[in-house]
Amino acid sequence: MIEVVGEMLPEMDLTVAVTKPCVNCYTPNGLPYIWALPGNERLIICAGGNSRAAKSSDELGRLAARLRMGEWDSTFDVEQFVPVIL
Repeated sequence: MIEVVGEMLPEMDLTVAVTKPCVNCYTPNGLPYIWALPGNERLIICAGGNSRAAKSSDELGRLAARLRMGEWDSTFDVEQFVPVIL
C-alpha cells in the first residue's frame, strides 16, 4: 500500500510509514476525523473509528469522498470531524 500511495503522491515523504490491521483508534470527541491533509488537499484522511468503524465504514468513506469533491452533504457540520490536535 505504501508503494501505491508513493506513486499517487510522489511529493510526500514516506520514509517512515506504518500500517496495522484492526487497530482501534479513539478520538477525544468520539467522532472520526475526516479532513484534508494540510498542504495536500488531494489526500483526505479518515481515521479514529472509536471501535465503530467496521459497521459505519461505507458511510465514512462516502463522507470522505464528498469532502474531497467539495460536496459535503451530511446533516453534521464538517467542522465536527476536524482533528482536535494536528
